[in-house]
Amino acid sequence: MTNTDFATKTFSCTEVIQTYLRDFDSRANPMPDYMKAQVLQGMSIVSLKEETESRLGAYRLKEARAQYGLCQIFMTDTLNTVASSDSLIGLLANANTLSAHYQLALLHLDLSEYSLGSNVLSNIPTHFALSNDEMVTQLHMIDYYNWLVAIKQGDGNILYPDSTQQQELWDIALADSSGAGVYARNLLVSLGETTYNEPIILPDIYKSTIAMEDYEKLLNSELPRFLKVFPNPASEYVILEYELETDVKATISIQDMHGITIESRNIKGQHDQLTLISRDWKPGVYVASLKVNGLLLESTKFTILK
Repeated sequence: MTNTDFATKTFSCTEVIQTYLRDFDSRANPMPDYMKAQVLQGMSIVSLKEETESRLGAYRLKEARAQYGLCQIFMTDTLNTVASSDSLIGLLANANTLSAHYQLALLHLDLSEYSLGSNVLSNIPTHFALSNDEMVTQLHMIDYYNWLVAIKQGDGNILYPDSTQQQELWDIALADSSGAGVYARNLLVSLGETTYNEPIILPDIYKSTIAMEDYEKLLNSELPRFLKVFPNPASEYVILEYELETDVKATISIQDMHGITIESRNIKGQHDQLTLISRDWKPGVYVASLKVNGLLLESTKFTILK
């Protein structure tokens, strides 16, 4: 599978596994529902692509926070402003993100290095493989940068634009929902020309609905009881009834609540009952465990009364 194929996969983990589980249904010895439930239990109902993107997003958030912290240190350093500016330029220039390069262009603008900032913007398409949407954002960022340069070179103030400059700002804000549009909209909010309410994004509750319904159905299916204990509570004796799917080597053991084994019996056959005399056992709760080939298959609690 190529990277492109992987990136375009939208099947959830549960849906993929269910595909294989359905294959078992067509076999002569299909997988029981309780086993399907155990396979599905704990599986994520998000796609493999979304899960990977989530991890990548968490890493990028951590990286962005570290970068932001360094930027704040350099920007608030009043002891050696020249060295701090050089360090900040080096940090942003070596950061492999679009946002860092846009910050770098604006930093050059603040330092009145207009040509350097313009070069940073114009070189972005050579450093990054921009999508169509990112290319549109790039063009709007250039418009916004040129708008700032025009005001600064004209001895103006971005907080007091004239009517023509304000309309240009509105054009940028309305044309782009990210990048330059965010900068322009924030300025308009500062000017009192508009308000901004953070959007509330709700999850798509209908995604993977079929997979979720099958998942719940399987989890609610009745689990087999390989080991039954009766009467419960018991006194003089206790009966352990077992039923296995195949004739295998198995063991039934009894432990008290301290984990001490007080009885252990080897059993044979797929179905039988084992009677244990319990009149000499201390009152309390006990655990009966059924092991097949040394592996625990099922445990159940019972109580001894006097």
